[in-house]
Amino acid sequence: MRENEALLEDMKSAVRAALTARDPAEPWDRDAIGARVRTAVRQLVNQRVQRKPIVLPIILEV
Repeated sequence: MRENEALLEDMKSAVRAALTARDPAEPWDRDAIGARVRTAVRQLVNQRVQRKPIVLPIILEV
């Protein structure tokens, strides 16, 4: 895990950027949010380690 801390931090940043870049008029649909998160993480991991991961975002409502 320690060797992947930088990658995890970059994933967090990519997810935050993907969610803040959305159109404010777009509703907060759980499926749309999951798709944005999935795409952002896939692209980052693919760029960094040349792998195409399966990303399963779990979104909890609080």
